[in-house]
Amino acid sequence: MKKFLLTIAASAALVSCTTTSKPQAITPLSEHGVKMIIASEIRDCVGVGKMQCMLIKENNQTEWSYFYSGIEGFTYQPGFEYELIVEKIPVANPPADGSSIRYRLTKEVKKEKKQSKINNL
Repeated sequence: MKKFLLTIAASAALVSCTTTSKPQAITPLSEHGVKMIIASEIRDCVGVGKMQCMLIKENNQTEWSYFYSGIEGFTYQPGFEYELIVEKIPVANPPADGSSIRYRLTKEVKKEKKQSKINNL
């Protein structure tokens, strides 16, 4: 029994003392990204302060929600609704007032001229 406990204690000590010299690679949350619909208008919202937010539906959601981040590689134009495939990348050490996820455009599937009909926000 003592030998078993000693083995467990030694293993725990070795594992806790191990350091990684190389930074770990940040891997996407999803291999293929997520589908994101961007509304044809932006709205006033409050994040750290007053700002403008895109309205999104992610992965077949039915309700619009505010999107407080940007999407790398994507330029929004009012009056167009977009269907995008977006990669979500974890941020290793996000600032206290920042997102823990970084968004990067993988593919613009559709860009369609639309009149705004969003009333549920």
